[in-house]
Amino acid sequence: MPTYPPFPTDDSIPVQDLLVVDYKLLKDGDKAQADILWEAATKWGFWYLKNHAAELYVEPMFQMGRETLALPFEEKMKYWQGNKGASAGYKVAGATYVDVDGNTDVSEFINVSKDDAMAYPRVVHRVYPAPVNIYMKDTIRPFIQTCLEESLILLDVFNDRLGLPKDTLLNLHDRTKHCISEARCIKVPAAPKDTKIALGPHTDVGSVSFLANQLGGLQVLIPDSDGGKWKYVKPIQGYFICNIGDSLNILSGGILKSCTHRVLPPPGAQAGYERWSLVYFSRPTNDVNLEALANQSALVAEAVQNADKAIYFSGMTAAQCIPVQDLLVVDYKLLKEGDKDQADILWEAATKWGFWYLKNHEAERYVEPMFKMGRETLALPFDEKMRYWQGNKGASAGFLCWFYEEADGVLSRYKAAGSAYVDVDGSTDASEFINVAKDDAMAYPRVVHKAYPATVNTYMVNVIRPFIHTCLEESRVLMDVFNHKLGLPKDTLINLHDHTKYCISETRCIKVPAAPKGTKMALGQHTDYGSLSFLANRLGGLQVLIPDNDGSKWKYVKPIEGYFICNIGDTLTILSGGILKSCTHRVVPPPGAQAGHERWSLVYFVRPTNDVYLEALVNQSALVAEASQNVDKATYFPGLTAAQWFVKKQTQYRTDKDKVRF
Repeated sequence: MPTYPPFPTDDSIPVQDLLVVDYKLLKDGDKAQADILWEAATKWGFWYLKNHAAELYVEPMFQMGRETLALPFEEKMKYWQGNKGASAGYKVAGATYVDVDGNTDVSEFINVSKDDAMAYPRVVHRVYPAPVNIYMKDTIRPFIQTCLEESLILLDVFNDRLGLPKDTLLNLHDRTKHCISEARCIKVPAAPKDTKIALGPHTDVGSVSFLANQLGGLQVLIPDSDGGKWKYVKPIQGYFICNIGDSLNILSGGILKSCTHRVLPPPGAQAGYERWSLVYFSRPTNDVNLEALANQSALVAEAVQNADKAIYFSGMTAAQCIPVQDLLVVDYKLLKEGDKDQADILWEAATKWGFWYLKNHEAERYVEPMFKMGRETLALPFDEKMRYWQGNKGASAGFLCWFYEEADGVLSRYKAAGSAYVDVDGSTDASEFINVAKDDAMAYPRVVHKAYPATVNTYMVNVIRPFIHTCLEESRVLMDVFNHKLGLPKDTLINLHDHTKYCISETRCIKVPAAPKGTKMALGQHTDYGSLSFLANRLGGLQVLIPDNDGSKWKYVKPIEGYFICNIGDTLTILSGGILKSCTHRVVPPPGAQAGHERWSLVYFVRPTNDVYLEALVNQSALVAEASQNVDKATYFPGLTAAQWFVKKQTQYRTDKDKVRF
């Protein structure tokens, strides 16, 4: 075993104190140890486990990892885990993002499936490199078998404390059935001075994780612990570091805590060494429905009574379990009435993440009729739709006529599939949509910018116009909160979004076809150009990349019936000097069985009036002035009007296909 410098004792290194559970005593039924485990799992979600039986396999598992990851790169890549969601196999360094700036991780690892190890030499999921096979029977299988036994002891305690029928949790983790449980051996190279994060903030997707490591680097973010600061977890020889994952958090209705953690370079002198870690991830069997066990436990039922149903009733099995971004929920009805708590929730969401749910909004009654308008319009013959093509000069619905491209002499509002890039390889999008300008809808039947297909005109007065009008009213309520919190003169933001003046605000109805296997992204990563977006969709597919919150991976935003998904756009970020966050997002095929269906979305984009000069409002707000003091001036003082900004951003995504003349 290699010799490493000790973990530093410097007071400047923040260390999270964890409770210690004695596995031997716990297995023997010691009530005091069960109490310690319950306290740790329900308060922090992390604890140490000593006197565990898997320790004798830890060093041989590290030896397996060293031999496997020392293979030539070409050999390791024969066992690559791929990019379709599979986990077992080799994971190459640089495969995941660690932050929103696009920096990638520096870790590589080998995953061995529980199913493959227990069935060896029979292949269940995949084959492995020769060093893995050499260690399979005498090291990997007994290590996994021992971790399985230990996980069942922990689950039995949780089962009892949650008041569940006997063996409920054990049956949901039936070791005889297929699951995504696995052992992982991880190598992180010695950290140079300017090293990036090894693994970004995240929660584990499974039930319980067992970690053995010999160097520091793991950090946890414990709620209500010293102000929510990141703290190191000190590795202790012979101890597992254990934590609760998302699946147990869901099944328990949030009682068992799944805590955010990340991996940084080891502190102090340890930074000069390779960092090796060994983990066993215990996960439910693949067919388990992930939902709070409210019908089997009064404690769980009480816990989820006032909780967000989207979190604890995911509608997915464990095998389908996907990373989902938790969003704050703003009650529009209460916000409109001046509720301070709702204003605080909105402010927190807009300044930390830039995304939130909006419930009890008044536009819901128009959503289904708007989808009907979209279905009828996008069902028109292609030649008919192309008469209303939006062109390639940066135009979109509601934009000034002199920016439009003409198609057969008709100013266009239809966007064809394949007219926007989704990645740097030049892959194009699969979506088509119809845009209707706010200016045209409010002035109808007078034409402000352009004419629309008959299917749009049919719905203009009784559906499109009231939908847009309602979204405008709701945006004013949100703007008023931002205006107040930013310390701006009364109505500053509302005046910059004067709905009586021309602007590029528009509503959009989008169709993405059912996703075949290997389908491309529906819409590449981007931020919205405007100020606010209101999204209604029926299927998943929207993903966000939130700064400092699991920035290592994209997360889905689950659609909730009757809720808008709202987000901040670039222009509000600029005007606020970066205080309001415009978050990167993208659209991928819906997860699971939803991929077999057409995906329809409805959006209203709120944008400033065309003549608004985009710059941070430093002369009108001390808060904005302070925020803008040390920022990139090119970002918050772009020197463009809202109309010019829109054209600049819109044309960046257009392809040659969208430059065809008809």
